[in-house]
Amino acid sequence: MTNEEKILNLLQEMQSGMQHMQSDITGMKAEITDIKASQNRLEKKLDDVYNQTADLTEFRTEANTKLDKISDDIEFLKHEEYQTKQDIFKLKKNLEVIK
Repeated sequence: MTNEEKILNLLQEMQSGMQHMQSDITGMKAEITDIKASQNRLEKKLDDVYNQTADLTEFRTEANTKLDKISDDIEFLKHEEYQTKQDIFKLKKNLEVIK
């Protein structure tokens, strides 16, 4: 085998190797594109979770405020009922004294 043939074979091997590398690079580019798309989907889902968490936190705050008001209203009604019962007792007592 002559030097020219050796060089030609070597060049052909290099060309074949480069084609294989180019194929690998193309495959890697496709995988990177898929990874980027997956990352974008994950980021969108994460944004949705953040937004939902914010909505739930706001709802919780509003619900707690309303429950506090209801609790205060019930406490007031209990106090009013107690006062009313006390007044009725006093009136009955006074009526017994008058009889």
